[in-house]
Amino acid sequence: SPENSGPAPKENSGPAPPHKEVAPAAEYTLLATSPTYGAGSYGKVMRGKDRAGLPVAIKCVADGRMRAGALESEVTILQTLSSDGGHPNIAAFRAWLPLGSKGVATEKGGPLPSALTNCHMVVMEACEGGECDGHGADAVRSTRRVE
Repeated sequence: SPENSGPAPKENSGPAPPHKEVAPAAEYTLLATSPTYGAGSYGKVMRGKDRAGLPVAIKCVADGRMRAGALESEVTILQTLSSDGGHPNIAAFRAWLPLGSKGVATEKGGPLPSALTNCHMVVMEACEGGECDGHGADAVRSTRRVE
């Protein structure tokens, strides 16, 4: 009689083991090695780019720096001004990324520095080229890809 060596191995006896979920790439990249656009009493405005490589301005507001509801009101106003094609003299609103959002990553695709993880972020169209005085709105709007 044949020796009992245990049960025979099963061939494809069920669904494949689950694959590890991969988080989608962030919508915006913070260009931490580039100089900031500026800073104020509520936070910094940093350089970034979107998935298409177009430059954006990312306003980082530390949690608790603005009174309750003020940032939400600002975002509502910016959304209204940017709707229906926006206004040629106002930078277009792109996104509001509330505290804890994964919509922004570093240039290497990693998480944000700890100093920025406690920030709400407002993403706007980047306007570069210096002061607007003497320039048409189209002269300062940036539509070139960021490498």
